[in-house]
Amino acid sequence: MNSISRSTLLLSLISTAATLPFFLFILPAGALADTVNRKKVLSAAYIWLAVCAGGLAILGWLHLLSAYVLLGSVFLIGAGFALNAPAFSAAVPEIVSNEELPSASILSGLQLNISAIAGPALGGMLLLFVGANTVFLLNALCSLVVVIAIAPWRPAVSKLPLESFFESMTSAIRYVRYSKQVRIVLIRNALFSFFIAVIPALLPVVGLKKLHLSPSNLGMLRSSLPPSFCPGRERVFHRIP
Repeated sequence: MNSISRSTLLLSLISTAATLPFFLFILPAGALADTVNRKKVLSAAYIWLAVCAGGLAILGWLHLLSAYVLLGSVFLIGAGFALNAPAFSAAVPEIVSNEELPSASILSGLQLNISAIAGPALGGMLLLFVGANTVFLLNALCSLVVVIAIAPWRPAVSKLPLESFFESMTSAIRYVRYSKQVRIVLIRNALFSFFIAVIPALLPVVGLKKLHLSPSNLGMLRSSLPPSFCPGRERVFHRIP
């Protein structure tokens, strides 16, 4: 974005495009994870991510990338992560036993934190040596690796009648409405996100426009942020029986 456009607004909108899909689609994605085979949801999400990242690589090689195409692509990638997040979180209790669930939850959060710290630094270094298009292609290949990894998984089939898509969404809204503890958590998260969101949005602007950092240095700067500041990062919510 920095090389395509001189606009600081468009550069900061990258963060908005990455996080907006979570706000728009996370509730429908959760309902979908409750009503559809989760393996199919995960496979569809990662194939979608692979197509979006691969499309960016192709458009870049063809010199067809523009600022608005880039913003739209980031939004579509965020939509893929939003679709993936509830199904991924709900799948963890199906893969491990109840005794292993606390450890699995810790490891799941740990790998997300490690990836949020190491990812920007690694991406910045790769961007410096191989260019953005190759990084996009590697991103697409990694998504396909996940599809291959979950292929042997056989999710449990519920013997109970499932809610419909809209019934599941209504149940989630009703649960939040009558659960004081959940409302408190959501309000705290909303307040935190509202005041903190400006940091990842302005960081590229300050780093690239004011400090004139290289891609690798900007990656190191992003790695110094707490993982919760990173846009598009998956949150882990385990399914409530």
